[in-house]
Amino acid sequence: MATIWNEHGGEPVNEGERIAVDHLRRKLPDDHVIVPSIQIPHQNGSDEIDAIVIGPNFVTAVEVKHYTGQVIFKKQEHRVNGELRSNPVPSIGMKARRLAGALGSADPSLRMVWVTSQVVVVGEPQALHIDSEIQNKVCRLHFAPGRLIDSSVMVPRHIKLGPVRVDKVLQALGVKGKTKRRSEVFGGYRTKELLSEEENQRYYLAESELGGQEVHLRVHVIGAFLPKEERQRLQEKALKGYQALTLGDGLYALKSVLTTCGDPGLPYHRGLPAT
Repeated sequence: MATIWNEHGGEPVNEGERIAVDHLRRKLPDDHVIVPSIQIPHQNGSDEIDAIVIGPNFVTAVEVKHYTGQVIFKKQEHRVNGELRSNPVPSIGMKARRLAGALGSADPSLRMVWVTSQVVVVGEPQALHIDSEIQNKVCRLHFAPGRLIDSSVMVPRHIKLGPVRVDKVLQALGVKGKTKRRSEVFGGYRTKELLSEEENQRYYLAESELGGQEVHLRVHVIGAFLPKEERQRLQEKALKGYQALTLGDGLYALKSVLTTCGDPGLPYHRGLPAT
């Protein structure tokens, strides 16, 4: 049985992640450590990772997807029930590369640790197609424990693996990492993943609560304690280029943008289809 490490305060943020982390905890060997729900900062923002699995010879960044319909994974395309979705395979691959950089920058002795990635599908899709060229990057939860310990599948043949100092990796994650943001609802859109964050803006992959359509959601936060003129200026900047319909009580609809009064700030949410 694997060990759960969450000194950063990370807990699975949805049912799919809870199922996946519990299954991996029960099925992975004793020499593996699972770090759930962590956010790793990098030069241009931060990466949210559903789970990091630390083994004796390599580290894996895990993306969890909970599906029940017809699912297609291709190298450059991902569809669920025919709808084009954001492709998690290159996304988690990029996060894994940045995670390797973060570990190396936190501790030079970790620069040679191999960090790879895996998309784990939770649930029972009616049909699951994985293109042969990425078949080693996606698996069902049932097969995930065996996949995540198999270096012949997870690591290129030319890579020479050495022992991973788990204590040093955890120390680096304790320095670099923090818990993922909880899922939030903005005007009928539930956030799924924080893609980037700036001082007054957050950019999410989100999903419509009604139809399930994926969108990119930009949230503008306008501090309630700013001078009135400054709040108006920032509001106009956020609304620029969009037709706003005042709904009353601080609510606005901006085409596919929804806004709501909040405390301590006034968030503006701009939703665009995720393609």
